[in-house]
Amino acid sequence: MFDIWKQKKIPFGLDLSDLSIKVMQLQKKGKSYKIVAYSDYPLPKGVVVNDNIVNEDLLTNHLKAMLQHVNFGKLRGNQIVASIPESKAFVRVLQIPKMSEEQAVNAVPFEAEQYIPIPLDQAYLDWQIIGERDEKLDVLVTAAPKDYIDTLLRIFKAVGFRPVSFEVESAACTRALISAEMRAKNVLILDMDTLRSSLVVVEKGNLQFTSTVPIAGDAFTQSIARAMGVTDEEAETIKREIGLDDTKEHQSVKAALISVVDNLVMEIRNIIKFHDEHNPEKISQIVLCGGTSKLLHLTSYLYQQLADLDHIDITLGNPWINVFNPQDKVSAPLSREDSLSYTTAIGLAMHAGEIVN
Repeated sequence: MFDIWKQKKIPFGLDLSDLSIKVMQLQKKGKSYKIVAYSDYPLPKGVVVNDNIVNEDLLTNHLKAMLQHVNFGKLRGNQIVASIPESKAFVRVLQIPKMSEEQAVNAVPFEAEQYIPIPLDQAYLDWQIIGERDEKLDVLVTAAPKDYIDTLLRIFKAVGFRPVSFEVESAACTRALISAEMRAKNVLILDMDTLRSSLVVVEKGNLQFTSTVPIAGDAFTQSIARAMGVTDEEAETIKREIGLDDTKEHQSVKAALISVVDNLVMEIRNIIKFHDEHNPEKISQIVLCGGTSKLLHLTSYLYQQLADLDHIDITLGNPWINVFNPQDKVSAPLSREDSLSYTTAIGLAMHAGEIVN
C-alpha cells in the first residue's frame, strides 16, 4: 500500500508582514484538513516597512532561515500561496449588465479601469462573478501593482519557492472565518495586527470591500509608553498582561488604551453606517482576528461601546472553524486564541488545499 496523500504536492500558505513570516500547510482529507506544519518567524525591523520590501537580500535570507526553524511539523515541497497586504491591493465589487463569462472578459477590465487608482498596464487584475441581481452581475475585482508582485516573485525564485497563487489578506481571512452558518449573514471582520487594522465587509459569504486604518497593536503599545513614561518593551508587556482591565490600579493603562480604541470604534461605526445605508440587510456580526484581537477585555469593551447597535453580535473569530470537522473531535496544536495570529495563513493554506484537490 502507498499513501496517496503523500504523492500530492501541497502548497503552503505564506503570510508576509513587516514583522513576521507566518506559514501554514494543511492537507485536505475529504471535507476537513490535517495540519502538516506551521511557523511564525520574526523579521527584524527595516526589512519590510509599511508593506514595502526595503531589503530584498535580507528578506531572501530570512525566508531561507525560516525553513530551518519551523515551529511544528515539516514543510513539504516548495509551492506556496502568498498573501497580498491590503495596502497593496484594490478590492471592489462592481456591477455590470448580465452577460456571458466570455463577454465579461472584455467588459470587466473596461469597467474596473474607472475605479482602480493605478493604470491597468501597471496592475495585475483578477476577478470573479459572485452573484447577480436586477439583471446585473456582481463581480469581485482585485488588483495589485505589478512592481510589488514582481518583486515578490523575484525573491521567491531566489529562495526556491514556486508561487501557485497570490491572494489578498481579506479574502484569506474570509475563507478561514466565515462558516456555513455565517454565510446567511452580513459580517464585518476586524483583522487587527501589529501595525494596522483591516475592516472587511462580507455579505452572504462574499467579500465586498475593505478599509485599512493605522490603529492596532503598536499604537496601543506607544500610547501606554507615553502615558506611563516607560519603554516600548515595558509597555508591550503591560499591554499583554493587563489589557483593558477595569481596576483602580490599572486606570492609567486602560485610559491610555481607550484613547486609541475609541478611534477604532469610530471607524467601525462609519463602516457599518455606510453599509447599512446602502443595503437592505444590515451587518449582524463583528468577528475579530489577528494578533492584536487577543488584547484582554477588548471584545467586551467593543460590545459595550457599540451597545446601541443592538442587532450586532461581537465575537472572537475561530480560524479552525472550516478546517476541522466538529464530529472528528480533532485537537489543533494551536489554541483558538493563539491561532488568531495565523488567520490569514490558515485561509491561504485552505486555498492551497483547494488547488490540489
